[in-house]
Amino acid sequence: SFVVTTIDDTVVKRQPKRQRNAGRNNAGFRKLRMKPQPKTRAGKAELGAIAGDTIRISHIKKEEKKLRSAMYRDIKRMQKNLDKKSLAAKVIGDGLEKYVRNRLRQGMQQLRKNMVHERKMVEDARLKIDKLLARWSLARRKQALLRWRWFLKAHRRFEKQQEIQ
Repeated sequence: SFVVTTIDDTVVKRQPKRQRNAGRNNAGFRKLRMKPQPKTRAGKAELGAIAGDTIRISHIKKEEKKLRSAMYRDIKRMQKNLDKKSLAAKVIGDGLEKYVRNRLRQGMQQLRKNMVHERKMVEDARLKIDKLLARWSLARRKQALLRWRWFLKAHRRFEKQQEIQ
């Protein structure tokens, strides 16, 4: 297993489930791992965001699968409970399938919405980090300028004293 740090410096450990799938599952992470790791916080956040997206996408696929299998399980169970010969059973079965399909669609929409929201959060965090970095560098430049001015002032004072003596 190896570690991916996300935006708020939390650590996500990812482990391949089974060895034979390891290559397929971890292709995205392997790409990340091969990149030279950035030293700055913003760079790390960027990497974390990429990793986060990869994790999220696979997670959504998993959720889709779960929803779908649950749907079919429900349908099978209901069909078993109903008398297969009666017309009512067929109508109810069809209605049920429609209902479950709709539920599945809603579930998927919710997942997608969440994903968009998470992406937005990632973007916001990136912007915040950029702003912070910009502000810090500006402050540093200002400080340097001030120091130079102080030095000049002190130097002039020193020269004046030399002249007086």
